Amino acid sequence: MAAIIGWHIARRLLVRPLVALRREVATYRPGKILSPPATTMSAAQEIAELSEAFHALSRDVARHEQEMQRALADQTRLTREVHHRVKNNLQIISSLISLHWRATEDPGTASAYLSIQRRVDALAVVQRNHYAELEEQKGVSARAVINEIVASLRTSAQIQNARALDINVECDDICLHLDVAAPVAFMTAELADLAISQDMAGMLHISLKFMDDQPGKACLILESPLLRASSIASLRSAELCARVLEGLARQLRTSLNHNAETGRYGVVIPVIV
Repeated sequence: MAAIIGWHIARRLLVRPLVALRREVATYRPGKILSPPATTMSAAQEIAELSEAFHALSRDVARHEQEMQRALADQTRLTREVHHRVKNNLQIISSLISLHWRATEDPGTASAYLSIQRRVDALAVVQRNHYAELEEQKGVSARAVINEIVASLRTSAQIQNARALDINVECDDICLHLDVAAPVAFMTAELADLAISQDMAGMLHISLKFMDDQPGKACLILESPLLRASSIASLRSAELCARVLEGLARQLRTSLNHNAETGRYGVVIPVIV
């Protein structure tokens, strides 16, 4: 009888409250407030205090979770505002360059203005696409960026040399970080600018493909007969372009592969997977 009475007392004072508390804690998820299990007056005071401690802890965690959510929303709003201002400023700069280009009467100066505008427009395209994809946080669509830059380059080549620049694009469905998309856009604009400056017709091939042997990597290739060493009229322009491309490759933490005989440039870049 003593054993039975002791078992009932232990079950009432300890086992039942502990089982109810364990069940409540087992279903806990961050942000949820634990409700202290109902205990009888005869339940152990220590278990009731432990239950209240869990309740207070979950309440504090839920409050901090709400504060973090509000802070994240404020940060996202500020980030969107910054990108919006940068996007607008780049558009203003491009418009100002265009106004000066239209006002100049010197062909050399006009070509210089167009060359600068091509680079500004390339960065503006990256910023605009990044701003559009900011909510999804999936990076910048390389295909959309390259195609938009190519369309702008075709128009610019037609204006500068009164001839179309044939540009062929092959691009997988790739997403890039902003700090990768910007150098890629500058590389494309830089080589296209060098090709446009040649007094001959030709084609520029742009390829961005996933690398099967290197997950999380893609290979960017820009190739044109106009970029061959034998085709480039100005050695100074070629050297300047090479220095710019080497700098962009260092920014991407990769090496620039250049074949002067075929006019081929290639880099391996990280992608979002």
